[in-house]
Amino acid sequence: MIRAALLVLALLVGLGAAVLSQTRLYHLRALAPDRLPAWTGMLAEDAGLLRGSLRPGAAGLPGAVLRWHAAAPAAAGLRWQLALTGGGVDITATLLLPWTLPHAEITDIAGTIDIDALSPGGAAAAGLLRLDGGAARAAPLLPLSRLADPQVSGTLEGAIRGAAFDGVPLGEGPVSASMAPLGSWRARFELSGGALEARGEATGRLGRAGAALSLDVTETPDTPQAWKNALSLAGKSTETGWHIDTNIPLAR
Repeated sequence: MIRAALLVLALLVGLGAAVLSQTRLYHLRALAPDRLPAWTGMLAEDAGLLRGSLRPGAAGLPGAVLRWHAAAPAAAGLRWQLALTGGGVDITATLLLPWTLPHAEITDIAGTIDIDALSPGGAAAAGLLRLDGGAARAAPLLPLSRLADPQVSGTLEGAIRGAAFDGVPLGEGPVSASMAPLGSWRARFELSGGALEARGEATGRLGRAGAALSLDVTETPDTPQAWKNALSLAGKSTETGWHIDTNIPLAR
């Protein structure tokens, strides 16, 4: 969501206050094609400062559409409402562009993601990832004449509900994520109340299709024997279960 929303942010900044609602993306494609980076190909022809949409399939969100529209200005600056829906994703957020223009902020991030929508092809994962808080900041925004990606930092908070694998319940637990200005990200999660207990950390970088995963798994009375065998092959045995360090795919 943050990555897709920041693509919109780059468009809004690049159009500039001077053109406002009088300019659409097709005008820029006709007048200044050399200033449009490749990601603008995801934007609708009628996308503009006040409203528009893009399909961030290339960003790992197949089937999703990000829409934005201008809201009433606030004392802190200009505002837009963002909505990312489709492909198992249903998330809303607010984009704020302060009057002083040193940075832009994305706040009030909330919604749900179907875990299956994020799983690589063939994975039998199920459940719901619920986001109930988070914010991001992009800077610097100048110069306004370019549509380059701004540097981004941010955090997300949420919870995993009803997780399962191959029909076996995995329980639920908290999840959090953070992103650094140069595109690196880190996510932490916990699961309990199911066939095993797990605590993990994943790290990666925006634009890459994989991530590094460090996972500690604790056996429970409900852990299937086939899982125990697979965990013993994939990781190192510990006093309470297994520790696994591996790389995981993030896109279908």
